[in-house]
Amino acid sequence: MKTSYRKFISLFTAVCSVIFFFWIVPKAERYGIRYLVSHRILVRQIYRLDAMGLLSTVLSAASNIFLIICGALALYLLRKKDGSGGKHGKYISPKRLCLSGVWGFGAAELTIFLLTLLPVQVQTDYSSAMRSIGGRPLWYLVFFTAVHIILAAAAEEFLFRELLYRLLEKFWKSILRSLVLSVLFAAVHGNTVQAVYAFFMGLLLCAVREKYDSVLYTMVFHMMFNLFGSGMLFAKWGMYLMYVG
Repeated sequence: MKTSYRKFISLFTAVCSVIFFFWIVPKAERYGIRYLVSHRILVRQIYRLDAMGLLSTVLSAASNIFLIICGALALYLLRKKDGSGGKHGKYISPKRLCLSGVWGFGAAELTIFLLTLLPVQVQTDYSSAMRSIGGRPLWYLVFFTAVHIILAAAAEEFLFRELLYRLLEKFWKSILRSLVLSVLFAAVHGNTVQAVYAFFMGLLLCAVREKYDSVLYTMVFHMMFNLFGSGMLFAKWGMYLMYVG
């Protein structure tokens, strides 16, 4: 009975963490921006960022950094409460890190191929975000890549495959833990197409996490998936991997 209670508490805490980081924090950021604008605080800078198309990217960077800081603090408290400091990952192998990156690239290409089976209208709608970054200067693409592809992937992996993974690993078996984390991971994505492949990607990332016992491998996997799956490498030349319509 006591174990079942702890399992429920761990799951409830995991769900609340996801709600906090992906719904409450962004909402607080929007209210913060409204406050700054209404009180004419940093208005010129905000409008300048918006005119340059950087406002959402800057907010995303702030949100992900905040997520990592809060997650690191929560993980520290969790390990401190555990007393043993938690399990430490095995030796980090550069070869395996590279292999994880190759897996991420392969998963991105497979996802792109599967997206070609979708109706043309769905493909076109899904690729609209990628088309919006075309024609941007190189510095913008570098900044966009650093925030939305590298930093965002690191923050998501730190939350799902490190903090929440540690929270659930004591009371949930491997398969159930992977399913729960993958459902939560899919739920935070903004549309049905992303939610579907995010669920299966979450299962794969959990498998990598289980095998190598380190979140660094899943971070590299996720970053490479985002990089090659988003078409960022080809955006400046108008070649969008996701735009197959």
